[in-house]
Amino acid sequence: MLARSRNLIDLASLFASKTGGLFVALLLLPLIAGVLGPARFGIVTVIIAVQTFFTIADFGASAYLTREMAVPGKRTATLLRAWHGLEKLLLAGTAGLSLAAALVAYLGFQETGQVMLILGTGVLVALTVLQNLAYSCLVARKNYLSSSAVQSVFVLLRAGLSLLGLHYLSSTVETFVLIQSLVLAMHLAASRLMLRQSLQRGSSPPEGAPTAEPTSLRALFLAIRPLALAGIAGAAVTQIDKPLIAALVSPEAVSYYFLAYSLCSTPAGILAGPIAQFFQPRIVALLSHANEADQVKGIRNFSLALAGAVVVPALAMWLFRRPLVDLWLPSGHDNRLIAEYAAILLPAFTLGALGYVPVILLISAGEYHFHARTALLQAILTLVLLLIASSLGRIDLVCWVYAMHFLLSYLLYLARALMLPTTRRMAQAALHTQLWTTTPLIGLGWILSQVLG
Repeated sequence: MLARSRNLIDLASLFASKTGGLFVALLLLPLIAGVLGPARFGIVTVIIAVQTFFTIADFGASAYLTREMAVPGKRTATLLRAWHGLEKLLLAGTAGLSLAAALVAYLGFQETGQVMLILGTGVLVALTVLQNLAYSCLVARKNYLSSSAVQSVFVLLRAGLSLLGLHYLSSTVETFVLIQSLVLAMHLAASRLMLRQSLQRGSSPPEGAPTAEPTSLRALFLAIRPLALAGIAGAAVTQIDKPLIAALVSPEAVSYYFLAYSLCSTPAGILAGPIAQFFQPRIVALLSHANEADQVKGIRNFSLALAGAVVVPALAMWLFRRPLVDLWLPSGHDNRLIAEYAAILLPAFTLGALGYVPVILLISAGEYHFHARTALLQAILTLVLLLIASSLGRIDLVCWVYAMHFLLSYLLYLARALMLPTTRRMAQAALHTQLWTTTPLIGLGWILSQVLG
């Protein structure tokens, strides 16, 4: 009973952290858009897209290290060495890409202010990926309550100070980037301190000051290379749409699309993300040591939690999407167009959330190379289709491309999990659970849509 209560508290803390951050973003985005105007807000959406791209991709560091943190019996010194080595690889990667982008802008005779904005965005991205790595490791170490509390505080602080700075200092993109970077630096410092303390409380004491030797960095790079490829491919698919629309259509068009995208990703972000974070360390442990009965029970709980928590609110949002958009956004936005985009994107993101189950199952089983190959091939196909849709100026086709992407991803990963002997029984249980929970809800949604017109 006490263990179940503790699990509920831990899961609630993850929900609170994610919910607070996304609701702050949903409330903040229209205010920032109003202060900056459509053109400058379009630039901010591109910066946020780049920031999110590297948070998702992060060269596979989070996916690799969280799995290592969740495996029982790992020595503290080994984990510290891996963490610091991955931090150095992330810093080298983001710094190199930022300098390359700034050099291209400089050689292209861009203004000095634009070059400095690119470098400032590079600093923001580096801080973001390092902070995300530390937070992911804290969750993998099951420090749910403390990490979520710190996350919530700094998200609120970053949002509030950004809005105040834009209002009272300067309503420029540079001000936004500067304030975000300063608060993220403080957040990173707090998270690194918490993670070091958590590791030093582990089963084995640290063996002196850990350093990442060149051979260690090379070994880490080779270990994360498949995950890095998969992460970059997946992040490209989910984030390249905004720069493409901004470049091939207009900044104003990407503003409306970004608002619809942000609204539709809310159920998956608020509900699916914390559930996946909570269950992933348990799935790793189940695959390592548990018997088949425990494995089936664990994956059923994971699948049931995702299906129940994501599908129901997404269905309600889909049915009442236009009133919801009108309530969320003030006058001056094309709410009808945003609602049309939402009608396509909401089911797409819901299917993507259900796809967490086979993806996490395969990653927990160490299927890195399949993950990399599948993500790369999907990315090539999806990016070609996104380029075509954007060049035609058809934002609705961009939304349909994402619906196709999430459906194909779900089917491919599920098929692979059903084929592997180590994951077949768990994949069968997950599929059965998702079918009997989601099919009645989809049928109910269709009936209600016909009744409501």
